[in-house]
Amino acid sequence: MALASDIIKQAQFTQNEDEQKAVQEYKIGSGPDVKTHPDFDPFTDAETLHKAIMTEGVDEATITDVLTMRSNAQRQHISSKQEWWVTPLDEAMKTALRGHFEQVVLSLLKTPARFDADELRAAMKGDRSEDDVVDEILADSDARGKQFYTEVEISFNKELVSMVIAGGTPDRAKLLVSVMPRLYMKQDKERRGADVDVFTTILTTRNFPLLMKVFQKYGNYSKNDFHYVVQQEIKGDIKDLFLDNTKCTVNKPEYFAKKLHFSMKGALYDVGCPLDTCNVKC
Repeated sequence: MALASDIIKQAQFTQNEDEQKAVQEYKIGSGPDVKTHPDFDPFTDAETLHKAIMTEGVDEATITDVLTMRSNAQRQHISSKQEWWVTPLDEAMKTALRGHFEQVVLSLLKTPARFDADELRAAMKGDRSEDDVVDEILADSDARGKQFYTEVEISFNKELVSMVIAGGTPDRAKLLVSVMPRLYMKQDKERRGADVDVFTTILTTRNFPLLMKVFQKYGNYSKNDFHYVVQQEIKGDIKDLFLDNTKCTVNKPEYFAKKLHFSMKGALYDVGCPLDTCNVKC
């Protein structure tokens, strides 16, 4: 029986077309080597896999050779050749294969987005979620593109968000949900004004150095700076929070110096505030 590790070593993984193009633009040695099979013929591959499945005992070596030497897009093309499959290819593999080999082959037949969505759900089943798996998938979900969110929305709807919230501490759940805005809130195409959820996600999940670069780059897309846009577009109590976050990111010493100055003015002088500011922030 083929080992799962042998299959993984041979596998050539690719992403969707946009991701593949991005990978091809990397400098040599900076990323994975993503290739498509040069002499790809989906009909021939489908016939070969069909014969391998029907062989007594199943020809696992042939299945491994075909699937691991094709890109993900090519594997999807093979699966689409319905004239060769009485049942869909993944279901045929489920029937013919067993154990770890079956798991790896079925994973190879999924799109990257579908694979991540399934892994995310599996990691969150049971009494305790596999935090490292959940974090890795969600933290990089934007890089996987819209297809990932679409797969989750179609397959799991809001169930996944409930699992995230129930799967850990309140603070951790809030952070995870903050990087999943498309999972629990549809964009209103006719909505006017700023998208507060986007502002919240960016300002609460990026570190200060990255936020500084965001603020600098924002000038390329608007004639106004980020601070001005927050003042004009955001309404309500959350506006003050966004402004404080922005000021603290741009110049932390100045931000806390002003806080210290204003805390010591007037009759409502708060002894605790300057002490906290000096001892904790400076």
